[in-house]
Amino acid sequence: MAIRATFVLQSNPHYIRGYHGLKKSGEDHILEDTSNQVRKEIERCDMYSGCIMMHSLTGGTGSGLGSHLCEAMRGEYPMNHLISCTVAPCLTGESPLQNYNALLTLSYLQRNTDCVVLTYNDDVLGKLQRKMESVSFDAMNTSIASSLGGVFLPTDTMTPKSGPSIGMEPWEMIRSVCPLPANKFVQVHHIAKRQLSWAGLQKQMSQGIRRHDSKGNVFGSIGNVVIARGDSTETFYPQMTQGLEKKFRKSFNTVSWNPFPIDVWTGMCKETCLYTIDNYISRDMII
Repeated sequence: MAIRATFVLQSNPHYIRGYHGLKKSGEDHILEDTSNQVRKEIERCDMYSGCIMMHSLTGGTGSGLGSHLCEAMRGEYPMNHLISCTVAPCLTGESPLQNYNALLTLSYLQRNTDCVVLTYNDDVLGKLQRKMESVSFDAMNTSIASSLGGVFLPTDTMTPKSGPSIGMEPWEMIRSVCPLPANKFVQVHHIAKRQLSWAGLQKQMSQGIRRHDSKGNVFGSIGNVVIARGDSTETFYPQMTQGLEKKFRKSFNTVSWNPFPIDVWTGMCKETCLYTIDNYISRDMII
């Protein structure tokens, strides 16, 4: 189940205003109305496993209201999964309060969610600028949606042999990439090229992975999921056992204490696509 709430509000760049809402009569029930709509959708489900929220970190609505709604969902459904798919602002130029809003929101997400899929606008913009001269908001949204769809849509690995998929991919992702409650922030990498082999896709993807933080500390990966879509020849699993997995481990710089740092899934797609979900942490922070 995913939540995407659309609101018509006055200009609201401030986290506090988004969190506490407007005090004018008739405009202070957004959280209550949204919670009621979510409850109605959950009551229609045969089995409710969890919720995926999508919001930004920049504006007051995405940050403040998103934090409050996340907090309310955790309080109302404490035993169910909660994933936040959030978009971080560009380093400059979006809002004078964006860093303040992002800091407060990430604090609430760390406290109330099981996993935070963090996407950076600068990364998406840089990736698209290498392909096209002018990048539109639609192109950026399409790129983000393609990455998330490749992770959350049904896979052959998670689909039972008899019967349809029951949508376990997001919740299995939590188990694989978030083994430590203190480390919930993950990133998705996505590459799609028809004429490249799986080894070629892995090589190109590894070139775009961050290996150091701003202080020069080397990143280590505590959990990863690799999803290969479009494997019509069924060659991905054999290549993983023949050395491709070792290349992934080297690219991710996996920690030594996790004996199974990589889960491998496959799924159908019209073109050859490779997705990875990675949970990185500075090596000096790992005990």
